[in-house]
Amino acid sequence: MSVVALASVKGSPGVTTLALALASWWPRPVVVLEADPAGGDLAVRLGLPEDPGLVGLAASLRRHSQADVLAHYTQESALGLPVVPAPAGARQSAASVSLLAALPGSPLAFEVDVLLDVGRLDHSSPARPLAQGADALIWVCRPQLGDLAHLSAAVKHGGGGPTASIVLSGAGPYPSDEVAVTLRVPVLGHLPADPGGAEALWEGGARTWARSALGRTARDLAHDVDAWLAPPCEPPVDDGGVLGPDRRTDRDAVVVEASGLTS
Repeated sequence: MSVVALASVKGSPGVTTLALALASWWPRPVVVLEADPAGGDLAVRLGLPEDPGLVGLAASLRRHSQADVLAHYTQESALGLPVVPAPAGARQSAASVSLLAALPGSPLAFEVDVLLDVGRLDHSSPARPLAQGADALIWVCRPQLGDLAHLSAAVKHGGGGPTASIVLSGAGPYPSDEVAVTLRVPVLGHLPADPGGAEALWEGGARTWARSALGRTARDLAHDVDAWLAPPCEPPVDDGGVLGPDRRTDRDAVVVEASGLTS
């Protein structure tokens, strides 16, 4: 199953909110796994205990297989979304993330998809190996100069590549197509500033969430991220072994459409 890492480079642009939002529309079974070394938000904001959660999961994976473990450390959000919360304290959270990242093989290869919230991601983050091992990395960033400058630096130092994309969050003067062209990373979507929609997501107002601007945008974004995860298709070959004109992979089409670029 797929692992999608969600990260920021500066401030709090809504990484955890985006993880929950995507989970609410995800087309397959999914769990939101909070692996933020700075400390988690899920337990506090959802009124959940920190245990069961990340600490127990990381320790248990040292002794058991993935299939036997995950369900024991999963709780539910107010909307019924499966979550694995991290402790609020940075020391305990960072230690658990480090333990998880040090496990051999693919420690997050569960029987469901994983939306992995790694919080602020830089070269020193203990969550970096987990993000690098994910099937996709989504940078959440405000379309503002300072935030984009930090993201540009992160992309240049290993945060780009074929698995990376961007989701813009909130207001700012820079449109998606300009960001995509400048950073050479596709922009999959732009989340509106919608406090009412975010509140419904966190507090369990299912009908309000589904009808909100943020909810509708998240629904489309979940579809686009799922398409982004699809493996590139081999282009069809014409009779005689000659490739037909203007044939692109599914992922190419997603990049072009989402970023506003023209071929």
